Amino acid sequence: MFEIISTLFNDEQILNPYSPEDYKVTMQKVTDEVRMIKMEFPKPEEEPLCYCAYMFFDDTFHKISYFCIERGNSEGNEYPFVCSWTPDGAHHNYGMCALDNYDDFFKCADIHMEQEYGVKK
Repeated sequence: MFEIISTLFNDEQILNPYSPEDYKVTMQKVTDEVRMIKMEFPKPEEEPLCYCAYMFFDDTFHKISYFCIERGNSEGNEYPFVCSWTPDGAHHNYGMCALDNYDDFFKCADIHMEQEYGVKK
């Protein structure tokens, strides 16, 4: 992840202020059929930069969801927003979440499971 971001900085001829330790990627099995990758980024400096992103997918990559946990704004007391991007480039905002107690993960997982499997919490 760090190498990808460094390439983007280099392309813009900007010094990358971050280190490899500022990024973290984890993968987890959510259900027998659903997997999740979480990508954590350096703390965002401004809205709408992201704290992290989640990708949920099945073994065949037919049921895929991509969510960003975007930095909030002063109107929302700086609470992060759960947003998603669709394959056609549409951006959706699902409201605020907390970054503690896995609230961001659970909100993303609930949205994915409802949209892709019809499972409501």
